[in-house]
Amino acid sequence: EGWQEIQTWLESQRAGLDPSDRLLPEHRAVLAITSKWEDVRPADRLTNDLVELYFARRETGRALEVVEERLALNPNFRPKHQAHAVRLAELATAAGKRVLRRQLVPGEDQAGS
Repeated sequence: EGWQEIQTWLESQRAGLDPSDRLLPEHRAVLAITSKWEDVRPADRLTNDLVELYFARRETGRALEVVEERLALNPNFRPKHQAHAVRLAELATAAGKRVLRRQLVPGEDQAGS
């Protein structure tokens, strides 16, 4: 029920607008608020939505940034799509962020990391 309220509000914000105009800032604003909630599910879901939007826009650095921020608040967060987790892990490696890489692909052989 709470998630439906968030979705409805986000949809109303993007009505008639190019998603690049306001959608991402609105998602980020709602994510900042929901990240403070005891229930982590809304913020995790918004993070996954943002990752999808950033990948669609080819803004992979921003996708990595939002995931890194989410993991700092919820170490149990995992990207919804395995392909996103793998790509984000590659980006983390390229950025020299070994800890972030390990968080994204836990249990993977760490030899050479």
